[in-house]
Order: sequence, then C-alpha cells, then structure tokens
Amino acid sequence: MRIRGRVTGWCAAWLVAASVAWTAAAQDPPAGDAVPESGAKPAAAEPATAPKTAQGGADTVGAGTVVTPTLAAEKDAPPQLTEAEKAADVIRAASLPHLVINRKDKTVTIDGAICLREGYLELFACGNRVREHEAIVSLKARPLHINVALMLLGLKPGNAVTVAADGTFLPPAGPLMRVFVEWEADGKTVRKEAHELMNDASTEKQAQPQKWAFCGGVIHEGHFPADYEGTVICVSNFGTAILDLPYESSDRNTELLFMARTEALPPLGTEVKLILQATGEEVKGKKLAWTFEIDKDGSMTLEGSASSLEDLKARLAERDKYVRTVYIMVHPQAQVGLAMQAMRTVSGEGLNPQLTEKVAIRSPESGDTPKSNGDASPDGGRDKPKEP
Repeated sequence: MRIRGRVTGWCAAWLVAASVAWTAAAQDPPAGDAVPESGAKPAAAEPATAPKTAQGGADTVGAGTVVTPTLAAEKDAPPQLTEAEKAADVIRAASLPHLVINRKDKTVTIDGAICLREGYLELFACGNRVREHEAIVSLKARPLHINVALMLLGLKPGNAVTVAADGTFLPPAGPLMRVFVEWEADGKTVRKEAHELMNDASTEKQAQPQKWAFCGGVIHEGHFPADYEGTVICVSNFGTAILDLPYESSDRNTELLFMARTEALPPLGTEVKLILQATGEEVKGKKLAWTFEIDKDGSMTLEGSASSLEDLKARLAERDKYVRTVYIMVHPQAQVGLAMQAMRTVSGEGLNPQLTEKVAIRSPESGDTPKSNGDASPDGGRDKPKEP
C-alpha cells in the first residue's frame, strides 16, 4: 500500500494555519498542468482528462471536450443570507468560495461537476482538477477550504491511514460522513448517495452504503498536500486524504475496490452539488499528533488541558508510541521565545514540531474583508513539498 503523506461575526473559532497562517502560508497549488513560479512542476499533478482552460479561467470547450470546474479565482462577493439560511446557521464566506456550510443540518455543500462515468476509482471526488481520471466528481472548492469548512461544523479531524514505526497498519479514523450528489434533470432535482453511483469491482453490482472518516488532511512544510494530490474523498487509502474509507483499501490497480456505475451517472460535465453530512458517529483511531497551544498571555494547553513547557516535556516522555507530530499553535501576540522553547522541547523528544498560528476568519456579516481568501499567490516559493 502506498502511503502519502470555527465563523459567526468575528467567530470564536480558530483555524490551523501552516507555518505563519493557513490563509497566507499554505502555498496555493498551481492549476492543472500549470508550472509553479519556481519552475518546478508538482509531481503529483497527474494528467487530467478535462480540457485545459483559456486565459481568465474559462473552460475551453470544443467537440468531445468535457466541461469541468477550473481553478479560476472567483472574487464575486457571496450572496446575502436569506432568513431561512440565517435560521439554519448557514455560512457563506468570501474566503471559502464554492462552499455552503449549514451548521444546523451539519452539512457542507460543494460545487462540482461529473468528470468520469466509467472505469476504476481511487477517489469519489477530487480537488484542483488533479486525479479527474480516477474520480467521479471534480470539485470547484479548494481542498484546504473544504477541510476548513468541515472544521467549522465543529468536527475534530481524526487521522489518515498510516503505518506505525513497528509496521502496524493504522486505518483512517475520525468523525463519519455520508456523501450525496445532486443534479438537475428534466426540471427535477436528482439526489443520490455516493454508493449508488459506484459498483463493487468484484461483483460489478451496486456498492454497499459507505461512510467516510474525516481524516482532516495534513500540513507539511507549510503546504496542504491535498491541494496538490486532489485527495478530497478517497476510496483508496491515501495519507493526504481529507475523507477516506475507515478500512484498508488499496490503491494498487489490481486491487481497487470500486468502479463508476455508468448507468446511474448523468452526462460528463453535468454541474452537481456534493453534500457532506456528519452522522454524529466516529471511528476512533490511534493518536498520531498532539496540539500544544500558546495564547497571547503566555498560558498554554496541551490537547485541551492546561499545561506548561515543563508539563509538555513530562507528558511527551510518557506519550503513546504512535504520536509522531506536535502542532504548536501560537497566538500572533504571544512571545516568540515561548514558541521556540516549545519547538526545542518537541524536537528533543525525537518528534516532529509543526509551528502554526491561530487565525480568526471574519464572516460576511462582520463587514470586514479578509486580506486574503487563499486564492491569491502568497509570497515565497510554490514548489510542491517533499513527500511526508
């Protein structure tokens, strides 16, 4: 198996931001086959079946081509919330385009299009037009934003598939989600659950109902690898998956478990809404990472409990053998020296420290506009990070 490695008004929710801030430092991936500014093409951007896009992001449509989502930066302001949406605690944020978050129903709705109708699958839905040749739905929203949206539902990410140092296989774990797809046909809305659009590869009959674990992706060297891998909703296990099946599912071509159910799918290019719905269930997994937070007044917490640098060191010495990473989340006004001491403490225990910053995102109702919505290129290089 191949392993790859919360918003109302000011919203009290804090989001993980890689290295400096997610919205600024999680590097934007290049679109499709585009070459990053540095000249290095991300190796994970496998050839896509969809057409290239014309200047400005519009699809190039010709005979036999497929209209699929593009990576064009859409800056249009989100529509004002209706009274019904306000009652449902809906979030439409300019910084999260192509997404609608409904915290009452515990759903995230994402714009997308059908990009494949036949063949074996490694994903049910992909992002950033990567892996369109092995996924049924191509999503318009950036994978990083989808991850944030699920966190805004109040979900705590689990972990992606991994192999422990002792060789133990650890399957994906986390809060469970159901996946639905909606599209318009003959003036009516068609709604199907994901398994109704897939066949079991061993029987070539409709697959059994599935639920996906919210793994939550990873931050690696200031990047969000799912942006490059396109691994949003997987049916083969990937270490960069945002959602994955909570059991072993190989990505070897001869061992793939699912195929597209051609007769149940609308035509290629059909615009769809993909709905992720939290079930309230959770698959518990091994703890692979801890979170250590430093607030602006210097107070600290480790995994939600009051802590200190001395406590961090003591608890790391007694940690579960599966813990590999400690995310050090620092308030922008906290003393830099505290963060550096925390990083040295983590490194001293042979673990991987990931320094991140707490960031608050304003909602449209606040009247403030975020400085960056994650579509603009941040400063610095845009090379794809090395494999975790």
